[in-house]
Amino acid sequence: MSNSNSLPFRDDRIKALTELGEYKDSSLAGFGMRITKSKKTFQVRRKRSGKDIRVKIGEYPAMNLKQAKDKAYKVLSDIENGINPNEQRREHENQAVTLDSVFNAYLASKSLKDKTILGYKQVITCYLKEWQNKPLLKLNEDEVTYIHQQVSKRSQAQADLMARVLRAIFNFAKYEYRGTDDLFIFNENPVKILSHKRQWNHVPRKQTRIRPTELKQYLTAVKQVRDNPEYDRFTRSVCDAVEFALFTGLRKQEVLNIEWQRVNLKAGYFWIDETKNGDPLELPITDTLRKILMRCWSERDETARYVFVSKTAGQAIKEPKFVLKKIANATKHDDNNELIAHWHDLRRTYATLAESIGVGGYTLKRLLNHRIKRSNDVTAGYVVLSADELQEPAKRVEQSILEHAGLIVKEQGIDLKLQELLQGVSEEQKRALIFQLSQSMEQTK
Repeated sequence: MSNSNSLPFRDDRIKALTELGEYKDSSLAGFGMRITKSKKTFQVRRKRSGKDIRVKIGEYPAMNLKQAKDKAYKVLSDIENGINPNEQRREHENQAVTLDSVFNAYLASKSLKDKTILGYKQVITCYLKEWQNKPLLKLNEDEVTYIHQQVSKRSQAQADLMARVLRAIFNFAKYEYRGTDDLFIFNENPVKILSHKRQWNHVPRKQTRIRPTELKQYLTAVKQVRDNPEYDRFTRSVCDAVEFALFTGLRKQEVLNIEWQRVNLKAGYFWIDETKNGDPLELPITDTLRKILMRCWSERDETARYVFVSKTAGQAIKEPKFVLKKIANATKHDDNNELIAHWHDLRRTYATLAESIGVGGYTLKRLLNHRIKRSNDVTAGYVVLSADELQEPAKRVEQSILEHAGLIVKEQGIDLKLQELLQGVSEEQKRALIFQLSQSMEQTK
């Protein structure tokens, strides 16, 4: 504030001030007023340790001169004692910040997929609703333990998910909501108490899959539902997507969101831009996948964007569970029990068969689009596997599925075939065969 704007404050003078700018009270150093187009605001402005501190006192005329001056004395005293009222106010605000406010700020700071955001919001509204508008700081270890115990009675998996979301919120709050001198307000994460008390449920991963002996039953059912003239195009498309998933091991959204512009039938590969781990994926088109894609192409609408069409034009399939139920019903006939296979069961089936035929670890991770932690494995940084390198292992997995499903005859090795032929041959006949073979080999030299 310039000296020309310095004057002893009186009510009549303040009321008469209209020119925009800043004014200071000559009778109290640091106390002043800022006038803008819309309001007049009392303020304190002082420098301490090279830092310009500006503190809003209140708006005139809602706050009169005497009230403003009394408050200014307190603020100036705090500043002289090394207390920054702005930081103090920020600390009070951060201490009172609600769970919902921190949660929304957390979501805004992250690049999360819509499905992930929806899942997190469901956790908050279902299990932490009564805490949404309460200060996060009040959510202590005892409260976290109690909530986790109560949710565990309904679902152990959901209880652990709730705790993980809450842990992430507290970790975010620790660095984003600080007190005076940047000291931590959320210094301790109360969710840690679950580890200390060993109260995490640690729900084991599902192990369900389609067993090799069940592949024929399942693929027969898929074909039966797809070829049923009573079902619509959507049902046939889901059946194609299910078969595609079984022969690739891809996640549900990765399959259902495949677009025609990312399929190169001529070159024999397709690619996915948006995957769960964020890494783009290029995979080979095997013979079975080519048949599925050609079948989808023959039925496609000229304007179709996605390979597997939904009931809504121009959109990807959202939820195929009703068709999966039809397939499960179709598996039940004669002496067969109903074979229920969820989408991720198809992925586990593919991975298990790939492992059983000796597909390498790096290759299998790439086929399944599992990220390799290169910080722990230097070699992984040098392994580059495109559709060309993945063609051979993908065909091997395809062949294994087809063999177990009885759709092709299993290729037997020459040594195994010889062993089978020699099982009923006497020792004397074996010697004669060896002699004849050696004679034949001598003549070809």
